[in-house]
Amino acid sequence: IYCGLAYVGAGMAQQLPDATNGAAVLTASATLHFGAVGTVVVAAIFLLACLNVCIGLISCCGTYFSEELPRVSYRVCALVFAAFSCIVSSFGLDAILAFSVPLLGALYPIAIVLVAMGMMHTLCDRVPLVWPWVVGVTAVVSVTGALRDAFAAGTWLPIDLLPFAGMGLGWIAPALAAALIGVLCSK
Repeated sequence: IYCGLAYVGAGMAQQLPDATNGAAVLTASATLHFGAVGTVVVAAIFLLACLNVCIGLISCCGTYFSEELPRVSYRVCALVFAAFSCIVSSFGLDAILAFSVPLLGALYPIAIVLVAMGMMHTLCDRVPLVWPWVVGVTAVVSVTGALRDAFAAGTWLPIDLLPFAGMGLGWIAPALAAALIGVLCSK
């Protein structure tokens, strides 16, 4: 699915230089190729996909918080999250992306190293200082980049010199170096 979306985005990029987000590109592509029917089909797909995700998230958040806060019922938690979601959605996709992309840029690298190290936990557990070094260094690099992207986009930082930084993967080399430091410090 993502390869198909990337293909559509790459194919339409020259025709839509002012598009601000992927939804605009997909809608324009559907309209161009299939007319009004294409627009309706894309709208239906967006509606079903987003509704599915929203129901799942509201259900999971309601369940989690009603278990963590026994005084608050599942129904109240679900209603609070649904109301919050409605308020946030009124800001529009561009505003939501402006907020969420830097946040996810800070969190994803940390999650990725935790998952990768968790998959190798028998190895990583033998050198316990690997965990804090890798997660800490990854967090510093990813949060620094995310803060820059959120508040001073385009500003140059020394982390821009890191390998793969141009692809948003500048945290990989420091994470590997931190793993080596963690191994050496654990011995």
